[in-house]
Amino acid sequence: MNLPIIEKDMIQLNVSFSSKQDVFHTLSKLLENKKRISNLDSFVEDLWKREFLGSTGFGEGLAIPHAKSSFVKVPSVILARLSSGLDYQSIDNSLVTLIFLIAVPEGKTNLHLELLSKIAKLLLDESTRERLKVTDSKEEILSILDELN
Repeated sequence: MNLPIIEKDMIQLNVSFSSKQDVFHTLSKLLENKKRISNLDSFVEDLWKREFLGSTGFGEGLAIPHAKSSFVKVPSVILARLSSGLDYQSIDNSLVTLIFLIAVPEGKTNLHLELLSKIAKLLLDESTRERLKVTDSKEEILSILDELN
């Protein structure tokens, strides 16, 4: 059975995080609870390995932490919209309010790049970014992100 990349309960609205560590742990815990990763601590470690190569805070309030990991069982994307900005050490020093976490199994490089590309393309459109920042309907957000599945 193929599960969708993103499901309604993988959209987290008006959440708050105290740090990047909190982001990684909390969102990875959601993946663990949904049986999409096999080891929480090891997956978080893989997120940090990628983060140490350069911040995944891309500017304009957006961050896309991501990892290809042998601990990912099901390719997944989580969207978290923060209730207030988080200092994420973004490349433009802006506070992050929208986070897409991408988890892809090791060896699925094409899927990893495809998801990054699709999300980046969606976020390039200012009206799409605004809709993601203001809508409170998870169904509407899912329809915006439909091409990820």
